[in-house]
Amino acid sequence: MKIYIYTLLFCLITISNSTFSQNFNAKITYFANTKTDLDFFKNRKIPEDRKQQIIKMLKENSNKKYTLYIVDHESIYKENEQLESSNSSNKGRYKMFSSMTGNPSGENYYKDLLNKIYSYNIDLYGKPFLINDKLKTYDWNITGETKKIGRYTVIKATAIKKLPIRKKARAKNIKPANSAKKREMRITAWFCPEIPISTGPSQYWGLPGLILEVNNGFSTILCSEILLNPNERIKVKIPSKGKKVTELEYKTIAIKKHKDIMEMRKRNNKARPRNHF
Repeated sequence: MKIYIYTLLFCLITISNSTFSQNFNAKITYFANTKTDLDFFKNRKIPEDRKQQIIKMLKENSNKKYTLYIVDHESIYKENEQLESSNSSNKGRYKMFSSMTGNPSGENYYKDLLNKIYSYNIDLYGKPFLINDKLKTYDWNITGETKKIGRYTVIKATAIKKLPIRKKARAKNIKPANSAKKREMRITAWFCPEIPISTGPSQYWGLPGLILEVNNGFSTILCSEILLNPNERIKVKIPSKGKKVTELEYKTIAIKKHKDIMEMRKRNNKARPRNHF
């Protein structure tokens, strides 16, 4: 069985780079579910009230519906609707939190597989940014394990994404507790060789088949509907609104902005007159 799978994959890698890169259109619907019981809080000095705010924010944004539009080698991943009510303030904080944990949650996530670039919009405290950068590659390990998603047979692949060491730990040359878990993102993807287009939801791509399910320990994204070459005309446009920055530049700006706001809040709290009665 494994020999058959690997032979099939070898053939489909060539197909996905030729036949399916021309005149191919698809509309794929996904549901994304985010965990709220994260290990994110372990070994972090976060006040209990702030921790509860983050958990509430994650719960309000935990279930979302997206559509991936594919035209040839380009694709764009858009949020369809909010399945649970969420205020705009929490929605903005969630996107920033997701981006900082290596799980981009910006609007209109665009990928160009031919030129190996990606782009998406994100809002930081009311200011729009446009992330433009080179596609990050994944060192996928195709396991050969299979299962069914709907009527499609999918194959399991895994990868480990390295995350940057925190600035404070790097400056002091300190190895953080559980650093192996905290500085690596373990990704499991299930791709469909019957649809040999090398893309998937959000930032995921690089397998010889459409990714129908992916889990990175932070969220699970699962395909619910596939329309290949639908009657409606599909358009994929690269995002254009916002200040253009790279992913690293944006994260640097976001960290500084968040730090400035936290310091301002501390100053305001100290400046408030105390009620002695």
